[in-house]
Amino acid sequence: LNINIAKIDDLIKVKGISKNKASKIIALRNKSGGFKAMKNIEKIRGIGPKTVKRMESYFYAGEINERKN
Repeated sequence: LNINIAKIDDLIKVKGISKNKASKIIALRNKSGGFKAMKNIEKIRGIGPKTVKRMESYFYAGEINERKN
């Protein structure tokens, strides 16, 4: 799933991503205009390389205007 269109319910399916962290991911995504790379999520306090690696099993950084099916 494209991280740039994922919703809170999608994000919290990943081990280690709480509702609070999911909200922070969405806030950063909205503020920055989207993620160009999954690594950019590490800017959020409490999310490091291991969490991003885990997230990459579920998400990728795609086009911001991509439709969710």
